Amino acid sequence: MLAFPSTYSVGITSLGYQVVWATLAKRPDLDVRRLFTDQGDPPHRHCNLFGLSLSWELDAPVLLDLLEQQRIPLWA
Repeated sequence: MLAFPSTYSVGITSLGYQVVWATLAKRPDLDVRRLFTDQGDPPHRHCNLFGLSLSWELDAPVLLDLLEQQRIPLWA
């Protein structure tokens, strides 16, 4: 799971986010999913890796919300 702490329209235009997603998605042993704040995706129980993109410090509170929504302990 590769999360971006904003809406789809903002996150999908982030070049850094796109490069990381595309690099991971090329691997045949990975199933990479995108997560944005406006998609309301349910928690993924079989997620082995949860990546976050942080553009600036104002995104930090949103990242905490994303972790809680995915049922990942904040101090994990």
